[in-house]
Amino acid sequence: MYHRCRTAPSEVRFRLRREAFFGCCKCGNPLIENAHIIEYPITKQFPIEDMLALCPNCHTEADLGYYPKFVLRDLKQNPFNKNKRYLQKRFVVTGEKLIINTGSSRFINTERIFTINDFDLVSITRKEGLYLSLNINLFDKYNRLIALIYDNFWIVDRSYLWDVEYKPQHLILRKKSRDIVLDIQIKNEEIFLRGNLYYNGFLIPIKPQNMSIGGVTIRNFTIENAGGGISIQVPQYRPRIY
Repeated sequence: MYHRCRTAPSEVRFRLRREAFFGCCKCGNPLIENAHIIEYPITKQFPIEDMLALCPNCHTEADLGYYPKFVLRDLKQNPFNKNKRYLQKRFVVTGEKLIINTGSSRFINTERIFTINDFDLVSITRKEGLYLSLNINLFDKYNRLIALIYDNFWIVDRSYLWDVEYKPQHLILRKKSRDIVLDIQIKNEEIFLRGNLYYNGFLIPIKPQNMSIGGVTIRNFTIENAGGGISIQVPQYRPRIY
């Protein structure tokens, strides 16, 4: 059995993220957690020298003892995104413009992709001119916030099981029982966002040809150099009582 701490001071989180070049030290996955080399139940502290950034999958493997401590220390010193052999596999966009495709629409240098009832559901920014920072809130169809990504940190209720799949430049999150899928892929220096999201009980399907929010279908438009992208007001969700 392993015991994973849920939180760490913000200074520790962001120092770990930066030293790992904004990705998992083992595989480069942009979705990261704070991993302890010396187990948290032993130290009860957050010493940066004994911690590293790992994705949920690699973190679980580390907690189960798959990686000896000397391997974890080597990963900390030589993270995936630092290795020049993996330059083409990193989750980064090197072009002059940050272009995000949702459905058939494009957001160019526009970080806040869409906002519902003045609440940011998805935003993607670029740090240090290269590394992508994801900020995404994941609700279920009952309007319960069950996971969030905050500056690439994966914060989730451990009672929910997620399928996190990562291949170079391609992140997929699945929550089958909640019908949630989030697919973020980098192709030809552009980001492509697909999936099924929820907010206020409304399904937000993002398909290659269009996206729909609150019954409004959105397709074939471009927003460039704007403070925000799509902003829609939808009725508040009220659960039915049986």
